Amino acid sequence: MLIRCGLVGPNSAVASALLLVATACSSPGSDSSNAQDQCYDGYGTVLDQLDERWRYYALPFAELSQRGWGYGDDHVDTVRIRNVEWTFGPGVAFEIWLDDVTFYR
Repeated sequence: MLIRCGLVGPNSAVASALLLVATACSSPGSDSSNAQDQCYDGYGTVLDQLDERWRYYALPFAELSQRGWGYGDDHVDTVRIRNVEWTFGPGVAFEIWLDDVTFYR
């Protein structure tokens, strides 16, 4: 399975974004607040070269990885996806436009 999207960063100071695919947490003891904090280590990849040209990405879930600080598995469990997000560094001014966000098998 993969995610496809178009992305452009007009008038933006951002050179890259981090795409994250978050899944529902299935950690042991996930009711405690400490365990819940460990549940947000989504699977992702860096999307480089954001500028004023549209770029289209096709990202196989098998190529996404966690950042390494939370609970996880060795793959994205597509049944448990709860959100997809694009993030940037702290304090970075940005404007992005998204188009045609789709999932494929």
